[in-house]
Amino acid sequence: QEDPKAFELLKKALSDPYQGLRQLTLDGLDMKEESIRKAAEPLIHQIAQNEKDPLVTASAISLLGSYRKNEYRPLFEQKINDSSYSVSGAALEALQLLDPEAASRAVQKIKGQPLKGRLLSSSLAIMMGSGEESFFDEIVGAYGKMPLSQEKFDLTLKLCDLISKTNDLGKVKNGIDKITAFREGIPEQFGIR
Repeated sequence: QEDPKAFELLKKALSDPYQGLRQLTLDGLDMKEESIRKAAEPLIHQIAQNEKDPLVTASAISLLGSYRKNEYRPLFEQKINDSSYSVSGAALEALQLLDPEAASRAVQKIKGQPLKGRLLSSSLAIMMGSGEESFFDEIVGAYGKMPLSQEKFDLTLKLCDLISKTNDLGKVKNGIDKITAFREGIPEQFGIR
């Protein structure tokens, strides 16, 4: 049962002039609770379409993607071309949830552009997930250029999986060299080496 007062408070928080409160509200939504998912959906959709702050937009698109509704597909496809790497990466991830093949085609279209941040990690994850060896050199090259980050750490296991599927020893060596260089670049205080 929806509480009208709680819904009004949610609406106020999501339309507050301070982007930090809008971000905090989106991050705090319990999307496992069906009444919240239902009540928040139109508000999230509105934010994904109209928000000016790129991080808030990216969060809204990620949440909207969790609904897995084809009606949002045009929005995701449009936002893949956004100037913000966070927004375009979130849109690519949301499209991946709806249609992995369409997401793979979208990566093909943008792969010649500069890829950074969330767009880079999303694109790499999709290319790695496709398992196509034709992407191998691009994936390993982009992985090698990524800075030390949680995204790179998260992609390492996927890269290992991709390496395990190739029979080209040169590609295997190149991939392992990039992973080794990443490991060696981790500061000792993290206790990984």
